[in-house]
Amino acid sequence: MDRETLLANPDAFIEQHLSLIQTVKDLMQLCQEQRETIAKLELRIQEQDKQISGLVLELKTVKAAAARYRFGRKSERDIEGQLALPFDSELESAIAVKITADATEQIEESSSKKPKKKRGGRTAIPEHLPREQRVYKIEKADLDEEFGVDQWREIGEETRLELDYRPGKLVVIEHVTKRYAGKDRSLAPIRADSPKAVIAKGRPSAGLLAHIVIAKYSDHLPLYRIDKIFKRDGISIPKSTVCHWVQQTALLLTGIVNAIKNEILSGDIIRSDATHVVMLDKNSENGSKRSYIFPYMNHSGLVVFDHSETHNKQTAKKFIGDFKGYFQADAAGIYDSLYSEDTKEVACWAHARRKFDEAKNYFPKDSKTALKLIRGLYEIERQAKNEKLSIEEIRRLRQEKAKPLLISIRQWMKDRKIAVLPSSAIGKALSYSLKNFDALETYIEDGRLKIDNNDVEGAIRPVALGRKNFLFFAGQQGGRAAAIHYTIIANCRLEGINPFEYIKDVLSRIPGLKAQDALSLTPRNWKATQASLTLQAT
Repeated sequence: MDRETLLANPDAFIEQHLSLIQTVKDLMQLCQEQRETIAKLELRIQEQDKQISGLVLELKTVKAAAARYRFGRKSERDIEGQLALPFDSELESAIAVKITADATEQIEESSSKKPKKKRGGRTAIPEHLPREQRVYKIEKADLDEEFGVDQWREIGEETRLELDYRPGKLVVIEHVTKRYAGKDRSLAPIRADSPKAVIAKGRPSAGLLAHIVIAKYSDHLPLYRIDKIFKRDGISIPKSTVCHWVQQTALLLTGIVNAIKNEILSGDIIRSDATHVVMLDKNSENGSKRSYIFPYMNHSGLVVFDHSETHNKQTAKKFIGDFKGYFQADAAGIYDSLYSEDTKEVACWAHARRKFDEAKNYFPKDSKTALKLIRGLYEIERQAKNEKLSIEEIRRLRQEKAKPLLISIRQWMKDRKIAVLPSSAIGKALSYSLKNFDALETYIEDGRLKIDNNDVEGAIRPVALGRKNFLFFAGQQGGRAAAIHYTIIANCRLEGINPFEYIKDVLSRIPGLKAQDALSLTPRNWKATQASLTLQAT
């Protein structure tokens, strides 16, 4: 609209512009509605994404449950509610009818084709295994004295089969015990003396039990692998039976382990550590829980293992009771309640050194300095070992050389702690060492004390190796049995004796052994007895 037209008709101009303004408002309103629609669509898409994610999760659950049902153990197949999902009622009813029909059909087929399996009874010993027969008789002179000259007769015999293990093969031993009675039947029958079964009414010999214990707790073979080895010899022994044998063997060895424990607790130095092993527990939410193995070692290396379901301040206290003396462990809080005027804490320099070693990649200068200073302490220990110093000489050497070095180390740590961040790796290493420094320098007070706890960690290493193979303990009994067998094997290793020969010999003696004689059969005393017998034979 030109100037002349505008001046001639201003109302038309205003009306035109008002129309344009209204059009713009309408477009803005439309855009706002479109934005709201897009926002609603985005919200709906998010809700649908959540629904899809939920459906995917449900699908994975169904697949996992189906896989367990098809391929899992029987005990895992019919867990109540494992397939319960929000199906439509009609579909759910149809599935239920189908499952019921299939189950009924399977039951009818199984009942018509397969008789019920009989349970119980022993597994027959294969005939192909080599056999040895041992006959137990009573001498004729003794029979004549009992019944009168030639006034007796043999009335039968008792045969007990025993499955034995010889390195590399299984052998069946037939124990045949003769029985006798008088011809006139006026006197009660008698039977020859014969060895008792190691496990009452059981078939395993001492040699077979020793082999199983060594295979499981020294060679770290799970029971199912031991079963495979037996099957190669043509005999199948149920895993439950072997498990029972292991636990019964542990009960037989309990007296010897208690004798070792009493000897350790009667001293004034104990060193300890801990490691965890999963334990089956039907009362736990997941059917299992974490349990712990604690080794307790004296200054000479004698060690006893304890199994515990707890890892708290009462665990060690319950085991050591009223012990008084030096107690060496890491700086874990569970041991704090043990320390008092009568029980002094001894810390481990290996733990302190390890923290500086972990920090050396980030703080090489300070870490290398700390490691060099700590190495000086170990060089003093190496000198004592190389020179084969006595206990008192070791104490004097430490007082002379290690004590001044410890003073220097403490001062260096204090100076460096001020200059580093407490939350850094080197700061944490310095804080740990300074916090426990009094306990770290306690070892110089007595030549029997160790600078670190590495011997205990070495004793507990077989447990860590074993759990990678057998994975868990079969309840409390399994944990206690493991602690007993680990104790026996560790002390055999300490004395340098063959654990198989030791366990075999001890188990063959235990059926007629008195409780007070258990001390004579500890690995240390057994070794001394064997050496004495060898000396007498020569």
